[in-house]
Amino acid sequence: MRACTAAVSLLLASLAATTACADPVADALAARCSRDGRLDGAAARALADPSGFDAQALRDAAWTAGLRAPSVYALVLRGGDAASTGDAVARWLAGHAHTPSLSRCALAVNGDTTVVALAPRVVEVTDAPARDGQRAWHIARPDGASEVALVAVSPRGAVLRAQVDAAGIASLAVDPSEPWTLQAVATFASGPSPVATWVEGYARGVSERDDATEAWSLRQVFGAINGLRRGAGVATLRRDPLLDEIAMRHAEHLAARGVIAHSPTEGVSPVERLREAGVTADRVAENLARGRTLAEAHRRLTRSPSHRANLLDEGLDAMGFGVARLEGVIYLVELFAARPSMSARGE
Repeated sequence: MRACTAAVSLLLASLAATTACADPVADALAARCSRDGRLDGAAARALADPSGFDAQALRDAAWTAGLRAPSVYALVLRGGDAASTGDAVARWLAGHAHTPSLSRCALAVNGDTTVVALAPRVVEVTDAPARDGQRAWHIARPDGASEVALVAVSPRGAVLRAQVDAAGIASLAVDPSEPWTLQAVATFASGPSPVATWVEGYARGVSERDDATEAWSLRQVFGAINGLRRGAGVATLRRDPLLDEIAMRHAEHLAARGVIAHSPTEGVSPVERLREAGVTADRVAENLARGRTLAEAHRRLTRSPSHRANLLDEGLDAMGFGVARLEGVIYLVELFAARPSMSARGE
């Protein structure tokens, strides 16, 4: 039997796919991620149209199969061997906050085309007995996480939060008659990261295809954020040039490395970036996203419970933006703070 092939050209898309493949490639991936059959249906979709598959449809396939991955990515590789495929996957995972014990993958192969479906960080979530009349879930605590929180957003934008307790349980008063979006967020040394996302009472997510050609400016994004806050009865934000400058530097850094991370360099958190710029603030929060357009990147944040919680946080009063581009991909940084001001650098 011919060995599976792959590698040279890498196509990254915001969600993924796979089916079973011959052993050499699977063996090359074994040390880098855990094979998960719940990605197989998504893999088949990506392989059927490697240059034009719909990202949301692929994540829907993973969710339907029971994998509550916050994001699934497709690597499309052509004409290589098992070793080069494994190396390509290792490079990609290294740039995407890879945690070996949490990374899931699957393969699909057709001729000289190999699709590797990857979910870089995902934990298992199961239903738990109700607590005080509220829905409850058991959320596995990932290695290296200092804490895990559960965030939920209703169709009307209401946000609920709960900490996952020592037993791994979190409960929230979500209305089962509405499609609430829930997200488990774990805090690692590199910062907070979604590790599970799902929708209660609704079969599929919201299509992002309509964002593909829409051109937005940062002025429009800022207006959309304040419109969202007004609709939720929260005071609007002001645009802060200090935060703009810090956010822009971070966006350029992320684009140059091709990664999305709050702390791509160990110990350099959003708070540290403000401090290095001589800025103090009572609180700091940050949203990161990438997409084909600015509108798409921002809308992904509004559809993510933890990121939407930052957008609607009434304790924040200022924000700045950073935008950078790499190979047709936009990297967006939304940096929020409470009462930011310049401080003496010697303090």
